[in-house]
Amino acid sequence: MTFVKNADNILIGTGRVFIDGSCVGQISGQFRAKVGNTWYTVEAGFPSSKVKQALTGESGEVAFNLLEIDLDVIRSIMPQFAEYAEEAGESADFVSEVVPIYPSKHTKLGNSRITTLDSVKTVADTPATLVEGADYYFDRLNGTLYMISTSVAVESGDSVTVKYKHATFTGAGFGVGGGTTTSDTFLVEFWHKKTNGKYLCKRFWKCQVAGDFEMLFEEAAHTTLPVLLTVLSDSTKPAGHQLYRTIEYDASAAPEGGW
Repeated sequence: MTFVKNADNILIGTGRVFIDGSCVGQISGQFRAKVGNTWYTVEAGFPSSKVKQALTGESGEVAFNLLEIDLDVIRSIMPQFAEYAEEAGESADFVSEVVPIYPSKHTKLGNSRITTLDSVKTVADTPATLVEGADYYFDRLNGTLYMISTSVAVESGDSVTVKYKHATFTGAGFGVGGGTTTSDTFLVEFWHKKTNGKYLCKRFWKCQVAGDFEMLFEEAAHTTLPVLLTVLSDSTKPAGHQLYRTIEYDASAAPEGGW
């Protein structure tokens, strides 16, 4: 014998996540929304027993895994990552790199497809310009440098400055490291379609990425991107609504009229 009051209230499956109104794409596995409570308690008597407690803190957390790894979506939640775009052609400016040079192994530069090699010089108060074919070999396709063992201008392990231009290619993405820290927040919505055609919406006003950013690539398996968000309190909302709201809507209220 069952005691289910309304089978429509049984939630099956996950849903869709929107960040600042833009769908992040397919998510994998669970979507988790967590509220943490911090209580202050007073105990008295012997043996002691709890006689009073008061709620002194609230915290919110959202976690999900992105199945679709969209670089624009990643940048939308990690604003400290610097946007990068590259067009096909040649680097506008010369690049100067200081690298060691060896006769026993090739030294890789930071770029490949070298289009213009300006110079290779020793690192000294008065740099000496090395001669290609006499002091070193240079692989322009792979961007690697190799010392000729008979060279008298440089010794194994010495540092040299390589000045060059390289080919560029059409692409877009982001750079990581050394960016300006930011307090920017974003609105996160999770929409779950119920079996009766209505939609359950969880709307988190102010979110920021919590913890580390990590991408794992695995042999014979697809990659997912774990996202952990801290929900900040929005004091502009009424008391009792400052972390998030959960609302059941008709399909007309769902993004793009539902799915």
